[in-house]
Amino acid sequence: MNASQINVASHRFCSLEQVSVDAVDMTLEDQEDACRDASLEKHNFYREQREIIQVMNVKRKRDFLCLEKVNGEMVNILEGLELHTDVFNAAEQQTIVDKVCELQEKARKGELKRAFTPKGKGRSAIQFGCCFNYKTSKDGNRAGILRHDTVDPLPSLFKVIIRRLVKWHVLPPTCVPDCCVVNIYDEGDCIPPHVDNHDFLRPFCTVSFLSECNILFGSNLKLEENGDYSGGSYSLPLPIGSVLVLNGNGANVAKHCVPEVPTKRISITFRKMNESKRPIWFTPEPDLQWTHTQPLPFELESSSSSDHSFLVEKKLTSNKYVTTGLYFLTMNYGHGLMVHQKPDLTVDNHDFLRPFCTVSFLSECNILFGSNLKLEENGDYSGGSYSLPLPIGSVLVLNGNGANVAKHCVPEVPTKRISITFRKMNESKRPIWFTPEPDLQWTHTQPLPFELESSSSSDHVY
Repeated sequence: MNASQINVASHRFCSLEQVSVDAVDMTLEDQEDACRDASLEKHNFYREQREIIQVMNVKRKRDFLCLEKVNGEMVNILEGLELHTDVFNAAEQQTIVDKVCELQEKARKGELKRAFTPKGKGRSAIQFGCCFNYKTSKDGNRAGILRHDTVDPLPSLFKVIIRRLVKWHVLPPTCVPDCCVVNIYDEGDCIPPHVDNHDFLRPFCTVSFLSECNILFGSNLKLEENGDYSGGSYSLPLPIGSVLVLNGNGANVAKHCVPEVPTKRISITFRKMNESKRPIWFTPEPDLQWTHTQPLPFELESSSSSDHSFLVEKKLTSNKYVTTGLYFLTMNYGHGLMVHQKPDLTVDNHDFLRPFCTVSFLSECNILFGSNLKLEENGDYSGGSYSLPLPIGSVLVLNGNGANVAKHCVPEVPTKRISITFRKMNESKRPIWFTPEPDLQWTHTQPLPFELESSSSSDHVY
């Protein structure tokens, strides 16, 4: 995504971060007016930068595998599942949870049209956009969408969430949700095994808040009389702030359930209705209509399993990319010597040759890159275009623009960390007393003990 695309995107979309606890009910028109306000132009630019960093830190898993015999054939029952983690940060999660608590209180007062708590160990549910039955009711209404029953429209905050899911390539623009159900679990609540009704299109998704729980999959999944689940072939943890997308066999072949949760949990499931099944009174939300020609603000690097699959291109005047020259290795290292790394904004001194590298120990932290990276008076960093997690035992190699054009810094670390940076000195800058280490001299004719397959790409594309 180039700079012009970022500017276009800023006029089309407002980040979820704009929605505060005090402005949950702010209309979309008000948000758009705020985005266009010239007095907020600088704030919006930094907001866009933060959004880019947040998008790039979303981890995406698509390579789920669980083989079961279905109709006499071995089938991957999880084909089509995707788990996107770190989609919502802690502040955003709190805003959403506060809104759900507000809606739950309205439901208790009878101010919402479709809210109920099933008998037994079921969770409480609030439906928006359409009414639907989970199973055939006692009065004979079939399972699925109730076309003649009215329900409350999607809350404005939920529409902001939907736009993020599409913007960030969690859901495709061809299947933008137009309804949702909020599930509120108390300790011991559950959802029995089921396949979601086909009155709703695929893919659909569920977003998790408050606590992590497991979702269980299996083509023969069922609840036994003693309360145990049988036929569950795959158990998947759902972290808070994550989005599980169900499509393909994962939505249509495998049943799924949420066993009794150990503590309070909230989930919101977003779906798009089949047009032929929509309520007779339904009118599509104008601000949730995505045209086929409308570009998404971020480009997704094609990948089937990469944890980090966004390639965000931020051009300099020289048309070179800041992150060119960076590559990343994960290795098994033991403990190292402790060195001090302060939060500073630097391009490493050219008394040292390129490439050089840094090895990380004790705890993971993020390193921030940007050609205009600087520390503001209030202690915040601005101009950071890319945030890269450094796992324990990993080696970050810096070369090219990644070492010479982009400044980098390590913001305040949350816990104790050790790093060791290895460099080669420019011969003309060596100390006058320096003598090269004999056992670190590599001759040009000396072969390396391992052959590396030549490749221009890797699992992580920066």
